[in-house]
Amino acid sequence: MNPAPHKIGNPEIEKFEPIDFFFIKVICVNPAPQRGARMNTKGGAG
Repeated sequence: MNPAPHKIGNPEIEKFEPIDFFFIKVICVNPAPQRGARMNTKGGAG
């Protein structure tokens, strides 16, 4: 259960909870996951 970028695109992603999926998406989309997690408005994923 490693939230790695390579996991994205696999059917296993459906098993992840919405918060996990959002967190993974933030890591892949934003260079700074901490800033994206604290500021989801400026995260870009929102």
